[in-house]
Amino acid sequence: MDNSKRRLLKESIIREYIQNKSSSKKDFSWMVHKLKTLAPVNIFIGILASIAMVYIAGLGYFITLMLSGIIWITVISSLMTLVVKGK
Repeated sequence: MDNSKRRLLKESIIREYIQNKSSSKKDFSWMVHKLKTLAPVNIFIGILASIAMVYIAGLGYFITLMLSGIIWITVISSLMTLVVKGK
C-alpha cells in the first residue's frame, strides 16, 4: 500500500468516525419546548407563593429567604463549576 492510499484510508476512517460521533448526540429539543411552555406557569406560581409568604410571615422573613437562596445558588454554581472543570 503506497502513501496516497494509506492517507485516503486514514481520511475515510476519520470521516466515518466523525459522522458516527455527531449522529450519536441526543436530541433534547422536546425537553426545551416543554420547559419553555412551563416557564410562565412556574413564574406565576412563584410570584403568587412569594406574595402569600410576605402576607403571612412578613417582609423580613421574605428578605431572609431570598438572601439564603442567593447564597445557595452561588454555592451550588461554584461546586458545579469545580465538577465540570474537573472532568
